[in-house]
Amino acid sequence: MNMEEREKPEVCEVLIIGAGISGLAAARMLENNGCKTVILEAQNRIGGRIQTDLSLGVPLDLGAGWIHGKGKNPLHRLAKEFGLRRFETDYENITRFDEDGRKLTDTENRRLEKQMAAFYKLISKWQDEFEEDMSLFEALNRYLYSVNASSVERREASYLLNTVIEHEYAAALEELSLYWFDSAGQYKGGDSMLTEGYEQLTNALGEGLDIRLEHQVDEICWGGKNVAEPVLVKAKNLEFSAKKVLVSIPLGVLKSGSPVFNPPLPRKKQKAIDRMGFGLLNKVYLRFREVFWDEDTQLIGYISEGSGQWCEWYNMLPVSGEPILLGMNAGDYAKEMEGMTDEQIVNAATGVLRTLYGSEVPDPVDWRITRWGQNPYAHGSYSSLSPGLKPKAYKQLARPLGKRVYFAGEHTHKKHPATAHGAYKSGQRAAREILLDI
Repeated sequence: MNMEEREKPEVCEVLIIGAGISGLAAARMLENNGCKTVILEAQNRIGGRIQTDLSLGVPLDLGAGWIHGKGKNPLHRLAKEFGLRRFETDYENITRFDEDGRKLTDTENRRLEKQMAAFYKLISKWQDEFEEDMSLFEALNRYLYSVNASSVERREASYLLNTVIEHEYAAALEELSLYWFDSAGQYKGGDSMLTEGYEQLTNALGEGLDIRLEHQVDEICWGGKNVAEPVLVKAKNLEFSAKKVLVSIPLGVLKSGSPVFNPPLPRKKQKAIDRMGFGLLNKVYLRFREVFWDEDTQLIGYISEGSGQWCEWYNMLPVSGEPILLGMNAGDYAKEMEGMTDEQIVNAATGVLRTLYGSEVPDPVDWRITRWGQNPYAHGSYSSLSPGLKPKAYKQLARPLGKRVYFAGEHTHKKHPATAHGAYKSGQRAAREILLDI
C-alpha cells in the first residue's frame, strides 16, 4: 500500500508507544487528569518485560519478578491497594554448596558473607582513589592478582560477584562501570514476589485504557519548525497524528534502531542510547514430580567451577506450592545460553542439581526458559552504566524533544534505573511533563 492509498491519520491527543509498566503508568495519570490517550503496543499482550507464564500450571514471572523494598516502593503500595498477595524473600535463608557439591558449614557461609562486605568496602575505596574509570572486572582482577589469590579464592570471588552484582545489574563485570555501577537508590525493607504473578499489576493499570495490540511503530516524524504541528507516527499501514507522543519502549529496542526518528535524534541522546549498557538476565524454571531439595530453604547457592554458571537458584515451592526450582544466569553465560537448545540448557541445569543433591535427581517433567536477548521487543533485560558513562546519561535519555516527543522507561530514571518501580515512576514523570506542556 503506497502513501496515496493510506487512510487519513487517526488523530490523538497523546499517543503512547509501548504498553509496558512505564507507558501504562503514564496513560493512567494522563487519563486521571482528563487527557485522552491511545497506546500502541507491538506485541499481542501488555506488560513488556513484565510477563507471567502459566504453562507449568502456576503463575511464574519470566521478566520482572520482585518488588524491591516494601517501604516507599510505589509498586508495593499498588499491590496492597489492589489486594495482591505477596511472598517476602529471606536472602539469609540460603543453602550453599562448593564445586564438588559439598554443603558449606555455617562458619564457611559467614566467611563468604564477610568477604562480600569486604569487596564492597574495597570497591567504595577504589571509587574514591582510582584516577580514571574502568570496568569492575579490571579493578577486581587487579586486586585478586595483587593478593596472589588461590584458585579456590577466585572461584569464591566469582560466585559472590556473580550472584550479588552480575545478577543484580544483568551484566558481566566487564560491562559495568567501577565508578558508577551502584549509583542507583534503593527502597528500604524486604523484597517480595507476587504469588499470582507480576502481570496482575500491569493488567490492573491497563484496565479501561485504549490499547492497540500488534501495532509496531516504524517511524516517528517529529520535525518541522512549527512546534504546534502534530507528530506523525507510522505503524505498518496505519498512521497516527498526535499533539504529544510518549516513547516508552525498552532501551534495547532503541539501540536496534527502531523506530526510525525523522529527523534523527539529537547527537547527545543518540550517543547515550549507544553507550548505555543493556544486559541480560535469563531464567530457567524446572518442574519436578516431587521435592528432592530442602523444602524450607529459599535460596540455593553453587560455587561453580565455570565462572557464573548456575550459581543461584530459588526454591519456588513456598511461593507456588509446586515442586519448581528457578535457576538464574546473567552476563556472559546468559548470552551463551541463548545459543543453546532447550534440551542442552535443561541437561546443564539438571547436571548441576545432581552435583548438589546426588545422581538420583530425576529429569524435570517440564520447564520454561527465557531468552530475552532474542526477544525482538526487548533485545535484553535492563540498563546499566558501562565504563566511562556517568549517571547523567539517564537524564539525557529522559529529555523530551521540544514539547512534542517524551521518553519513559527504566533507562530514563536516574535514581531507580533497571527496576520495574523505576519504569513506573518514569511514566509518571513523563505524564507530568506532558500535562505541563499541554
